Amino acid sequence: IYDIRSGEEGRRLKAEIGKGVRKDVNRRLHRSKDGTEFHVETISRTIQYEGQDARFVVALDMTAQIKAEKDVQDYLFTLERAADATQAITRHRTVEATMQETVDQARAVVSVHLAVVSLTVAGAEQTRTINAISHSDKYANCRDFVRFSHGCGLYGEVVESNHPMRLTQPELEAHPRWTGFGNDAGSDPPMRGWLAVPLTGRNGENIGLLQLSDKYEGDFTLQDQYVTVELAQLASIAIENARLFEQVQQLNQGLEEKVAERTAALARQEALFRALAEQAPQVVWNSDAEGHMTYVNRKWYELMGGTPADWMGTKWMAAIHPDDLPALTASWESSRQSLQPYEGMRRVLATDGTYHTMAYRGSPVLDEKSGEVLFWVGIDADVTEIKAIESAQRLSNQELEAF
Repeated sequence: IYDIRSGEEGRRLKAEIGKGVRKDVNRRLHRSKDGTEFHVETISRTIQYEGQDARFVVALDMTAQIKAEKDVQDYLFTLERAADATQAITRHRTVEATMQETVDQARAVVSVHLAVVSLTVAGAEQTRTINAISHSDKYANCRDFVRFSHGCGLYGEVVESNHPMRLTQPELEAHPRWTGFGNDAGSDPPMRGWLAVPLTGRNGENIGLLQLSDKYEGDFTLQDQYVTVELAQLASIAIENARLFEQVQQLNQGLEEKVAERTAALARQEALFRALAEQAPQVVWNSDAEGHMTYVNRKWYELMGGTPADWMGTKWMAAIHPDDLPALTASWESSRQSLQPYEGMRRVLATDGTYHTMAYRGSPVLDEKSGEVLFWVGIDADVTEIKAIESAQRLSNQELEAF
């Protein structure tokens, strides 16, 4: 039994046996025939074998379960980072700042070494492309970002199709439109996989591209693609909003007769920001300084039904599970005192008659001069399915332990 354990695990087992320790259920590391280690859960019982005391042991490979638990944690972390990215990207008022925030947030959320966003700008005589780049220290000395920003020969294909493209490194190198990047000896680091998502304007036409490469761990997944698509849609709206804002600023420079036009542009911009919230995949909400609900997006009504009159003010609290109200109230009061974001889990009674578990996060928006709370903004992500997976895993473990 020691041959299937590493040296450290073997010594630990010997020590337990020497001390007379007997546990029916244990988590241990076993060693496969190729030398790699993997997690197992052992379940044992005392038996009689040929007239002598013995132990009957069943070892269950826990690799898949541990990976599933990690995937759930990674997904929850991604949801939290994506919620933070939503507020960060939309707070800027210039195209340059919005683009830079987009690549910084995309690189952090998906965990990659290199991110580039390219925006197509139509001029009077010709069309040009402006880029924003975010990279880790691995690419600190790279000078070939212009070639990367054009997708290593694949930029045009994504722009033409206006659909995402996700490739592993072998798939990338095998693609007929691949032109290479960082393949020269002693030059830039080589690319490792590629994920590209188009930016689209309000009319559905392509306005640019968000590209990611060289993920910290493994290849790009379908989940990575979904998250990047959401960020690209958010960035598209924010960039166009920033464009409108810049136009408003230009119109307002010394042109008093343009006040009416400027006001209309600001109204359109506000409508665009509201449209952004309506397109969000999670519940987005606003409340006044006292916590009275003033707005929830369409995702809330899809989940809860009703009309604004049914939920505004404090009426929304009637949908909260009674057991969750004390913790929610305590978190809210603490945040009001500290003026810091508050977050947690709460269950809401949906229109289908079931409780949905929501991971919520709310943040105050403060007056720049007085520091007082102007209003609160927040997001609720439906994690019911994730919780169901966790419950199923716990039930499976309990059944195994009862075996």
